[in-house]
Amino acid sequence: MGTSFSCGGGREHRPGREAVGHRVRAVRPETNHSRAPRKGPAAAAGPPPEVFRTASDLARLARGETVPGLTSPPSAGLLRGLSGAALLHLELYELTGERHLLDSARDILHLEAAHCVRMPGGSVQVKDGRRHLLYLDQGSGGFALVARAYLDHREDPLLSELLPGVRQGCVLEFVREPGLFTGRAGLTATAHALDTAPGDGPARTTPAPDVLASVRNLTWHLVQRGDRLLVPGAGLRRFSADLATGSAGLLLALHTLAAPPGTPGSPTGPRALLSVLTLG
Repeated sequence: MGTSFSCGGGREHRPGREAVGHRVRAVRPETNHSRAPRKGPAAAAGPPPEVFRTASDLARLARGETVPGLTSPPSAGLLRGLSGAALLHLELYELTGERHLLDSARDILHLEAAHCVRMPGGSVQVKDGRRHLLYLDQGSGGFALVARAYLDHREDPLLSELLPGVRQGCVLEFVREPGLFTGRAGLTATAHALDTAPGDGPARTTPAPDVLASVRNLTWHLVQRGDRLLVPGAGLRRFSADLATGSAGLLLALHTLAAPPGTPGSPTGPRALLSVLTLG
C-alpha cells in the first residue's frame, strides 16, 4: 500500500447531501431535547426563504412527485438517502413549530425505513441491491441518528422498533474500513450516540463495553510508519487524512466518545453527533 494521502474526492450531489448542507443553524428554545438557541442577528433572522423552498421540494420528492433538478435516491442514509432531508424538516419544525414540517420528517423517515431489513443475526441494515449497509453516509446508521432525534418529539412504533437492531449492527466485529462516513469510526460513534440519547430511562454517559471493544478494534486498521499512525481510506487503496474516510474523521469520532457530558441545554446523544457531522 502506498503512502500517498487523500484529501477527499468529489461526489455527485444527491438530495440527502444537499439537505444536510442547507440545514438550519438555529433552533427555538422550547423543544424537549433540542439544542440551545443560537444568539446573534443570523439566529434572530432565521433561515432564508430558499431553505423552506428546498424543504418543500424534498418533501414533494419523498411523496413521489416530480421535482425539476432532483432525483430520489435509490437507497437510504444521511448523505446518500433522504435522512438528511428529514433532518432539515425536523430542524425547521424546531425553529417554527409548524407541525406539517414534523409530519414531513416522519413521512421521509418512514420512506427510509422501507429500505431497512433485519438480518439473520438481528441487526437492521439498509438493503442496496446485493449489499447491506450500516454506514452514516449510506446505510442504517445515518438513518437511525435522525430517527432517534425525531423520537424526541413524537412517538413512532415503526422507528422505535428498528433502532435496537441498528445499534446492534454498529458494534459488529467485522468492518472493512475504519473511516467516519463508511467505516468503523462512524459506526462506533453512532452506537454511543444511540446509547446516550435522552429517553424514558437514564441514558449512558460513558461508552458501553461493546463500544469500547469497537474502539480497540480500530487498531486492526491502522498502519504505523515511524512515529505516525496512518489510516487507510476508501477502498483501502491509499492512506487518507480526510474527514469522510481518514484520520480527521476517526479522531472526530473518538472525540464524541471521550467528550464529557454537556452543560444543560447542550445537545446530547444523536443530536450531539449530528451537530458535529453537519457543523451545527
